[in-house]
Amino acid sequence: IEGMIHTIIYSTDRLQQNPKDYEARASLAWVAALALSGIAHAGQPGSDSTPHALEHGIGALDDRVAHGAGLAVVFPAWMEYVHQENQHIFSRWAKNIWQTNSPHEAISRFRTKIRDWGHPVNLKELGIHSDMFPAIAKNAYQLGLPSIVKSLSEEDYLNILKSVEG
Repeated sequence: IEGMIHTIIYSTDRLQQNPKDYEARASLAWVAALALSGIAHAGQPGSDSTPHALEHGIGALDDRVAHGAGLAVVFPAWMEYVHQENQHIFSRWAKNIWQTNSPHEAISRFRTKIRDWGHPVNLKELGIHSDMFPAIAKNAYQLGLPSIVKSLSEEDYLNILKSVEG
C-alpha cells in the first residue's frame, strides 16, 4: 500500500508540472486500478471505508462534489479523529510516507499536499454548509460500510464533519 501511495504522490506532483506527462498518467492509472481491485488488501482484514461513507453522504446531498474532492477533505479529518485507536498503523504511515514520527504532523503534511495540488481541504470550500451535516452523518452511518480502525456512531460522523467545517 505504501508503494502505491508514493506512486500517487510522485505521479500527481509530476502531473502538476506537466499535465501531458504520459508516464505519470500511466502510473497513476495503474495504481488506481490496483487500488480499486482490492489487491492491496489481499490477506488483510480489509480497509476502513469510513471516509468513503462520509463522502457518499456528501454526494447524496450535493452532486456537485466529486468523490475525490470530498475524500480530500474527509479522509484527513477521519485520520485525525481515529489515529489514536491504532497508533501503529498511523505512525508507520507517518514515517514511511511523510518522514515524520508524528501522525498529527503527517496529517498536516497530507493536507498541505492536497492544498498544493489545488484541492479543497474543508467543507466550506466544497460548498457544504453546517446545516447539511446532520443529514450527511445520518446517510454515512446508515450506509453501514466497514469501520476497521474504530466503529463509529452517527455522532462520531457528525464530529468529523464539524472538524473540517472551514
